[in-house]
Amino acid sequence: MKYANAGKRALALALCLGMMPTAVYAADQTEVNKQIVTIQSAYEIPVQQQNVPKERLTYNDALKRARESSNDLVSLQKNAEVADENRQSLLNQFYNASDNQQYELSGSIWKAIEGLDFSNSLVEYQEGIYENALELTLKSYFAAIVNDTASLELAEKNLEIQQELLEQGQKKYELGVISQRELNDLESAVTKADLSAQMVRLLIEQDYMNLNRLMGEDDLSQQYELEYELDVDPIEVPYGELDDYVESALRSDYSLKISKETIQYNKDQEFYGADVTETRTAQNTTEQSERDYEAAVADKELAIRKAYLSILQLESSMDTARQSLADAERTLETAKLNLAAGNVTPITVTQAELAVTQAQNALTEMEFNHDMLLYQFDHTSLLGGSAS
Repeated sequence: MKYANAGKRALALALCLGMMPTAVYAADQTEVNKQIVTIQSAYEIPVQQQNVPKERLTYNDALKRARESSNDLVSLQKNAEVADENRQSLLNQFYNASDNQQYELSGSIWKAIEGLDFSNSLVEYQEGIYENALELTLKSYFAAIVNDTASLELAEKNLEIQQELLEQGQKKYELGVISQRELNDLESAVTKADLSAQMVRLLIEQDYMNLNRLMGEDDLSQQYELEYELDVDPIEVPYGELDDYVESALRSDYSLKISKETIQYNKDQEFYGADVTETRTAQNTTEQSERDYEAAVADKELAIRKAYLSILQLESSMDTARQSLADAERTLETAKLNLAAGNVTPITVTQAELAVTQAQNALTEMEFNHDMLLYQFDHTSLLGGSAS
């Protein structure tokens, strides 16, 4: 499923004030206005530029930029290059030495070379771990932008409703139907709804800053029209095949591969013990790394099975959310028919539209979470029990 900036993440934080009916008196109203002014002056919230075209950014383009600007990946490659240079330098030192010097140097030089070879043998696995973590981070940033953008739409619809209620309240106040206190409550609801919308705009600005920083962009405020294919299909591993999947995942997990390489390296170091004490110390190190590996395998297996259960539970919740969305859409259609028949006011339709938006945003958030959970299930080095 493709999304272009739609969803919900920080709804509870951003809309709790605007959507809860609260009695606010004149002194409290002044304090709320002060909060708005403070936020505006501190963050310089810009007026939305609806007509300014945004750069189109696909997920693959963003991932390419993030990889190219990743300090972790660059440092890993640089360290591998330095290790190769040091290895060659040690070999040159050994082969240029006399026979006697070679005999004296052989132990220390070959031990150092084995250490460099061990470090370089891990680069492939470390790169895989970095790549997976980078991609999961990018997915979370895309999700935040899409979800918060949808939260803004929801907040603005709520503001529209509060403004309509205030207009109706002002007319009722003029007719003596409601009191000044009730009118103050309606004015406060509008102010709080406006504040909530501004809070979500701040979240969106922060979301884009995170994304641009990850991609190495100079302009951290740059915004985009995002394109992202969500994986909303059910998990492809039947429960009866879970054991086979776990066994395969444990063999291919990068963190566990690093742990196994460490065991072999520690075993090799036993050969270089100068005396019984050093040899025994090396053996103890090997035994400890073997125990660590066994514990890491057990933790990893548990993490994989927990992730599988979480995915199944989320897929069940997604089915419920789809039904809730369908119910909200039917309610909206009924409200429109009743409006045409003169049985309800326009605000009833607006409230029904808000309910549809809420239901859609809830489903979208679940779909993004499902997408990220599936990615972690497929790349188990991201799950708990890392041995790296």
